[in-house]
Amino acid sequence: MELLASLLNSLIFVLLSIYIRYEGFRHLFEPPEVPGLPFIVISTIGIAVNFAGMSLLSHSDAHSIPTNTIAINTNRKIYKI
Repeated sequence: MELLASLLNSLIFVLLSIYIRYEGFRHLFEPPEVPGLPFIVISTIGIAVNFAGMSLLSHSDAHSIPTNTIAINTNRKIYKI
């Protein structure tokens, strides 16, 4: 039963990838019209949020992240460098 489910899953993914490739090529040769103003507004908001995040993260406490330790998962010990 798992073999049939795996086969069906693979078939669905192959058909989906063929459809995505078809739509991609179709849009390449017949590009849809994109409204300019909403695109510019949304991208400007995204850039502003990215800069705000960078500003907040750059002012964080430098000692909150331990940069001088290495965790070894084999025996759960932490070694200081």
